[in-house]
Amino acid sequence: MAYYDGGNNSWEELDGSHNMENNTVTALVSHFTTFAIVGAATPPPPAEFTITSLDLNSEQVKPRQEVTASVNVTNTGGSEGNYTLNLTINGEVEQTRTVSLAPQATETVTFTITREEPGSYSVSIDGETAEFVVLAPSWLSQYWWVILLIVVAAGLLVYFLWWRRHAV
Repeated sequence: MAYYDGGNNSWEELDGSHNMENNTVTALVSHFTTFAIVGAATPPPPAEFTITSLDLNSEQVKPRQEVTASVNVTNTGGSEGNYTLNLTINGEVEQTRTVSLAPQATETVTFTITREEPGSYSVSIDGETAEFVVLAPSWLSQYWWVILLIVVAAGLLVYFLWWRRHAV
């Protein structure tokens, strides 16, 4: 408890006590003036973030097929704050996203990844890891046009030979 001293233009603290059960404050006063209940406000704890649940929508893909990586970000602190997530693939930072979260809020952040070269890729987002594999394309999917050309040429040859035999 404190009183306002107009001569000094300041608040002067009084000795007193508080009763939390009855919600009362008691202090001895010797004069009439303006009184107030004062106290120091404790600032909320700073923002603190946790990263959980890294999930890939597919563990095996074809070349140039998209893989979606998602992760949950939670602000476990007592203040609003920003957090920057780094997506690394095989140890190299590929993408960055920044989220702003209120205290105790959670947000799912997604990244889209594409790879052309066949192989295994290790994905990491701030300590959470997962893997996906880009499959080698089959010879049939790479050379379908050659096969089609051979079939058309063979069909034309058979037709030409049949026509020639029946034309004579």
